This record gives sequence, C-alpha cells and structure tokens, in this order.
Amino acid sequence: MKKGLLLLFLLLAGCTTLPPADPSISVPQVPEGEVVVYIRDGCPYCAHTLDILADALIVPHLRNITTSRQAYQELLAIHRIHFPDQEPIVPVILTHQDILRGYNAQSLNELLAGEEISDRENHQSCP
Repeated sequence: MKKGLLLLFLLLAGCTTLPPADPSISVPQVPEGEVVVYIRDGCPYCAHTLDILADALIVPHLRNITTSRQAYQELLAIHRIHFPDQEPIVPVILTHQDILRGYNAQSLNELLAGEEISDRENHQSCP
C-alpha cells in the first residue's frame, strides 16, 4: 500500500512517469456470469460503478490499478487491444461478452442485463 501511495505522490509531483505497457500481458478472460472491474483509489466513478453492482447483488472481481502492477498492465492491454486510440481510464468493466469503458449508469445497467449498450461515448471517468 505504501509503495502505491509513493508512486501516486511521485506521479502527482511530476517526478516519474507510469511504467510502459508490457506487450506480453493480455486481456484476461472473464468466465460467464462474472464481472471484473478495473478501479483506482479515489475515483468517484469507480465508487458509483461499485454501488450499482452492489444494488444488483453482483460481487465483482476488483482489479485496483493503484495497488497492483498486474492490474495496471492488464488495463493497458485492454486499451491497447480494444481502445487503441484512447487514453487509459477507469472504471473499466468486463463481462464474458463485453467491455464498458467509463461510468454511465444506463450503459452499466444495459451491460448487466445483457442488452446492447446504447451509448458508449458519454461516460465519466478518471485518468
């Protein structure tokens, strides 16, 4: 935890850059019926996402990019493969069949219901 906070402090202070993406890391496969959520500490949109999942009685597998280098590398892989022209953001929600980038309550509810996501562009997020 202290190491993650130190890295965050150094990033905010402009003393270091994020580690480069590891091309050997791939997007994890999500078993049917499970949900994986990439979050970072202090992100209000991640908290909103988790609230919606809790209301739906879904317990997601959390991948905190603040505290886990592996989770951060997986997030970079997701963006490299599925969103190559966009900056990495959180939250990112993975199901067996789909990926949702950013927070939008309607889109998240559509994803959870297995429906077509009507709006993939208007989402709030944290860098």
